[in-house]
Amino acid sequence: MKKIRYIVYLALLVTIFCSRPVQASSLSFPPLVVDGKVSASVLKKGDCLNYSFTVRNVDIKSAALSFGQCMRVTWASEGGQTIDEDMPYHGYGTYNGKLLIQDGMQAGKWKIAQISFFLDKDDIGDYRPGYSGDKYSEDERLVSIDFSFSEFTVQGTTVDRKAPTVKKKSMGLTGRSIEKKKKVRFYVKVSDKSPVRYVICAWKNTKTKKTVYYNMKYNKRKQRYECTISDKGLEKRGDYRLALVQACDRYGNRTTVKGGLAGFKISRK
Repeated sequence: MKKIRYIVYLALLVTIFCSRPVQASSLSFPPLVVDGKVSASVLKKGDCLNYSFTVRNVDIKSAALSFGQCMRVTWASEGGQTIDEDMPYHGYGTYNGKLLIQDGMQAGKWKIAQISFFLDKDDIGDYRPGYSGDKYSEDERLVSIDFSFSEFTVQGTTVDRKAPTVKKKSMGLTGRSIEKKKKVRFYVKVSDKSPVRYVICAWKNTKTKKTVYYNMKYNKRKQRYECTISDKGLEKRGDYRLALVQACDRYGNRTTVKGGLAGFKISRK
């Protein structure tokens, strides 16, 4: 695993993800979101918002540029609640999406806050950041993109402000050391009344102090979140101690556990 590096403008939670560095030259002609529409202006619990928008490039000469495998549409309420929706990226053109209105969403006005383009997948199947489509550069100025076409109002829902519960007593490791080509699995149980957006863990090298992050996947059969840790991406010297576990639900409520984790240590052989 390799630690994420920020590229441009990105202010999402993706600081938790791991990636390889991106060369700035690959971001010379970022996509631009223009035009769009939503299916309704007022929605209630159980309704589904259909939306569409068009993606093109600021510079017509770069219209053939293949930019990324995924787009993340970030919706935001006036009260600051956010929802991320991912969709495949297939180049410039029109995109269609759906947003289900569920209890937990904040009542009031919503609209797209930004649309992020991701360059590729990393080893754990998550997307690393590329370009954040809420601004673009025009004559060395940052120009905000108008997402007013996406505005709608939610009625009759009860906002979810409660963060997920990370059950410390459920944490476990299937091994305490990593030999060459060997793996161990770290697991933890997390509960929340709303859908869980992500669970991640961070491990810190005892000598170099560098930290690696892992995205944890849900094991339905065992009803817990797990990640596999191998020698790939780990430094050859130093042991690794668990630094934190963080869980976030669909609405951006987060729980971060940092204390009392000293017992979780992985040694290198």
